[in-house]
Amino acid sequence: MRGSSALPRASSLLRCQSASNSQQCGVVFTSLVMQRQHCSAAAAAAAPSSSLAAGFFKVKIHPKEMFPFPTRSFAAEEGDNLETIVRNVQEKQLSTTLKDVVEWGAAGSPIATEYGGLQLSETAHSVSLEELARHAPSAAFLSLLQHGAPCAYLLKSFASNSVRARYLGGMSDASMKMSWAVQEPHAGDDVSMNLAVAKAHEDGSYTITGTKLVAFASDATHFLVMARAPSQTTGTDGAPVTLEKATFFIVERSAKGVSVVVGPSSSDRCLVSFEGALAHDIVGVVGEGHVQYMVTLHSTHHLASAAIVGVLKRMYSIALTAVREDVAAAAATAGSPAPTTTATLLPALVSSSAVEIFGLESALYALTANLDVPVGDSLIEATISAALIARSAQSISSRLSTALQYRSSAENTAMTTAVNDLNRLLALTETPEFLYSVAACCGTEDFGLYFQKASTLETMQLRAMRGLGFRDSLPNSIGSTWPEAKRIEDAVLKFGAAVEHVFIRQNVRLRHSSLTLNRIGEAAALLYASVAAVSRVQLLEKKGVAGVSKKMATQFITYAMTRVEELCDECRNSGKTADEAFKRIALECAEIATRLAGGVPEAVPEPVPEARAPEATVVAAATETKPTTSESVAAPSAPKV
Repeated sequence: MRGSSALPRASSLLRCQSASNSQQCGVVFTSLVMQRQHCSAAAAAAAPSSSLAAGFFKVKIHPKEMFPFPTRSFAAEEGDNLETIVRNVQEKQLSTTLKDVVEWGAAGSPIATEYGGLQLSETAHSVSLEELARHAPSAAFLSLLQHGAPCAYLLKSFASNSVRARYLGGMSDASMKMSWAVQEPHAGDDVSMNLAVAKAHEDGSYTITGTKLVAFASDATHFLVMARAPSQTTGTDGAPVTLEKATFFIVERSAKGVSVVVGPSSSDRCLVSFEGALAHDIVGVVGEGHVQYMVTLHSTHHLASAAIVGVLKRMYSIALTAVREDVAAAAATAGSPAPTTTATLLPALVSSSAVEIFGLESALYALTANLDVPVGDSLIEATISAALIARSAQSISSRLSTALQYRSSAENTAMTTAVNDLNRLLALTETPEFLYSVAACCGTEDFGLYFQKASTLETMQLRAMRGLGFRDSLPNSIGSTWPEAKRIEDAVLKFGAAVEHVFIRQNVRLRHSSLTLNRIGEAAALLYASVAAVSRVQLLEKKGVAGVSKKMATQFITYAMTRVEELCDECRNSGKTADEAFKRIALECAEIATRLAGGVPEAVPEPVPEARAPEATVVAAATETKPTTSESVAAPSAPKV
């Protein structure tokens, strides 16, 4: 989304492959370059704003995107449509059905009004999904999340006008339900390993052969299928070459050769087989499927994140009700025995969860408001926000569900339902580790280009100035009146130094440093969320409605900056703490497995040259691994209140 400035990135991004999956990431980074070029003519002509998250990698704080806190004003019709959805779902609560949501028009939320949709902005669409996830059961919105997020986005962004007119109208009223047929059973999330093929015929039609793992396929009327189709290109000698490249096709479920095998009740995914199934339409250009996939993926992350935040708020409400019941019970039974440990810890867990949700919500809606403008390059912000929300959701869910597992059956059932809804949502998203790696590689690319252009003298001057205390600061002198906010400025400096230390001084190769990339990505996400929380509090204070928001922001920043400092220290000590421990354990496990398989003879004891260690000794040795320090591998702790 940065326009032509992304053009020089193609060759270097191809070389940046994280260890999570080198083939997939090679496709990812090439596609991300295309995503940064995929912007409107107006946005390309205007001077783009600097990316806040990308600035962290260059030890800079670009305030333009975040100060004042970005907000979105809804148009009259858009506000009415959003209010209809929110009011109805709040009234019906858990009795909401999929049919109700369709009647309210939510199926066409992102679709243009010319096709019968509501044409909600990114912010309004996110709010509607959050409210649906907060009050309605997952069955009422999950299938529409994929129908209206990746499927609708892909069609409206890449399909021809005739294809849009043919499908978007039906999708807006859910008479057509589109499912996302990209993943294959053998390849997991690695779309570069897909085997489905599209055979071209003389009349210009295509038939699809392959197997896909599709969420909510049992409810679908059409499938957006990614398959490899023959595409003409030019070889190194200038001669034409035919290669098979990923392409998106639209296939009707009723087409001959399509069969759907419904999976177990615990899974939303079905096995869909295409045996020479006729593809009715092509989306975009043949051979551009990977680019379209990655652009769509990273442009719709925030919608799933909004639904996750909604489920977290539902879990928080359930836990808060339990706390209030405990307070009322304690008041009614004054002088009774001391409360249990679980009852004592629950208020602290609820408070820490509220603080964390406040930070996640701040980052999410700052992002959606910027996507609506649009401003500059929001790729890194979108990726790290989605990863942070998914990772934090797992932690919050675990804490609250564990605290309520011995409560009344009604509270426990409600929490169990919410946890199941959250897990179903997370199953539809990319893993936080993969997203952090993508964001870290893009940010490191920005840093690399910046470092490459600077002379040695300029680099030394910058380091000297930082050593003397010169650094970028938050606007309006926030750090001077808010000590916790000043920690953000210090953390940005430490973060930039860690990035430089890892990739310049240690010369760490991206393809061999998945753990380091995840640390850098998580640190950048926490910095972004903290700056968003500060800006949000500033806006609320100006309106006189800050309330306890500043206290919550203070607690979130304290937790986040402590974690950022830990992550930066681990990056600078790469190879000395967790990295070395994990490598040592892996080598020992491999050695033990080889010995047990009989591939390597046991060491011969000194006193008896001919004797062999008994099998029990070998097994005992297999269980002995050197302990790792808890500091180097510990999971992030919850924020304390």
